[in-house]
Amino acid sequence: MQGSRDRRDIISSTEELDSSAFTLLNGFVTGTAESSSQSRDFLPEIDTSSNFSLSLDEHDSTEVPPAPMSVSFSDICSYLEIYQCKMYPVWPVVERTKLLAKLADNREDHETCALATAVCAATGAQLKLDKDMAMSDRFAAEAEKHRAMYLYRDYPTVAGILVPFFLHTYYLMKERRNTATILLRESITFAQLLKLDREESYAQLEPAEQLHRRKIFWLLFVTERGHALQHDVPVSLHNSIEMPKAEDDGFFKLAHLFLDVDEILIGAHDRRGAASRAYTKELLANLQQQLSRIEEDPPYSNEVQKADICVTRQWLRVLVWQISMKHIIFSRRSGDGAMSLTYPTQVARDSLSFLAQTSLDSLAVHGPGMELKLFEIANTLLDVITCVPLSEDLASRITNGPWEMLRSLTTLMWSLSNGHRSSALSLLLDKVAKFAVPHTPAPRMIEPNHGDTQVPNDQTSTNSTADGWSEFH
Repeated sequence: MQGSRDRRDIISSTEELDSSAFTLLNGFVTGTAESSSQSRDFLPEIDTSSNFSLSLDEHDSTEVPPAPMSVSFSDICSYLEIYQCKMYPVWPVVERTKLLAKLADNREDHETCALATAVCAATGAQLKLDKDMAMSDRFAAEAEKHRAMYLYRDYPTVAGILVPFFLHTYYLMKERRNTATILLRESITFAQLLKLDREESYAQLEPAEQLHRRKIFWLLFVTERGHALQHDVPVSLHNSIEMPKAEDDGFFKLAHLFLDVDEILIGAHDRRGAASRAYTKELLANLQQQLSRIEEDPPYSNEVQKADICVTRQWLRVLVWQISMKHIIFSRRSGDGAMSLTYPTQVARDSLSFLAQTSLDSLAVHGPGMELKLFEIANTLLDVITCVPLSEDLASRITNGPWEMLRSLTTLMWSLSNGHRSSALSLLLDKVAKFAVPHTPAPRMIEPNHGDTQVPNDQTSTNSTADGWSEFH
């Protein structure tokens, strides 16, 4: 299996994709995959008439050369409103009203200005509020400018943890992975300097401040785990503090998912200690059972949180299966469940069953990390399709054929990329094009509930070179 190498190839893959990828896959599943034109009706109207700059006094602007662009105060208010409405369930660590009140009270507070504009930059980039990211670029430039105007490295604060965290998200969306990685590590280092990773540091804090800091710690923990597994970098945070159990259960449920498999996944990821770990069949099977267990949604979770939890769970099932492949002799019998070579077909089917009931917006807010998780599920499914001959018994019990499931996952990745062929999608289709497999149409499954995305029934397109895949170019 080529999962680990393919993950590293996503970032650097820039080759033009040959059209044969689309025509070949259409030999198995016919239809079209149209880009979903997402409504932005939820966006507050942004007032660009004012040119108020956050660089407020001549003394500061002469010490550090001002950025060539500035942002209006109304822009900040509008983007923070979007953050509160759309992104707070994902990053529940900034209270919009408190931040705006602090900014209004002292517009010369460089740290507050840096935090406000960093949140705006991350929000605009993650939600792709403007096609060329021009507004997000302006927010990021303001955040960087204000960071340069105070000694944030010498005097770490809670706000100082969050500024590089949000800039990390912005730079990931700009595909500047090394910069994003350094900023995430910087955020974690500030958290460690403030002892957020030590339980004793919470004893003297007010309950509200305790909860706020715990949220920050677990947000960094989850973000670092996802970033490490997707981009092959080490981790520095560990399960060292208590996790709240009442408020924001949906958010903390995501952290629990990573804790369930942390020793295995991060252990395998850490090459220095991987050889000394015992990966028994019983241990790996128990982990798969935990990840496969269907639980009631936490009482505070919403669709955005549920989407993250569900897709992350399926992604982790695939990663644990990949580790199992290296340590356990697998069976070709589908009845052996997670210890079977065909297990990823079950993961793909479970994923699509949930995704069919989920809006595209609830997936899109999670940014490139969501697409990379779907890529891993689809890529592993493709490995199974091409490397493991499916028995007639298995094929007859899979209502939606493996190629059809691959087609549906690819369609979803296309929609998440706003109609642009991303590196992950290109790599997946490029890999499809390399396999010369007989053209065997598969039955169509119900398409996920993704707004305006329309895919005609197979009856409307019966030849294996249907035009639908040409839209991916």
